[in-house]
Amino acid sequence: LAENPPGEPRYRRWVDTYADPGFAELTRRIAQMIDEAAPERGVAEKAFLEGMRHEVAFWDVPL
Repeated sequence: LAENPPGEPRYRRWVDTYADPGFAELTRRIAQMIDEAAPERGVAEKAFLEGMRHEVAFWDVPL
């Protein structure tokens, strides 16, 4: 998507955010922090699934 981003500004900003090298670096650091915190698996899974529901809902927002 980063090579041919959508024309709609809202979606383009989303693609630009995820394509930014700084975002990849931040993602690696957050993964490291989660590993260091060693959360209880069920709690971590619940938080992950809720985050994914928000990601999916993003695409359902009317233009």
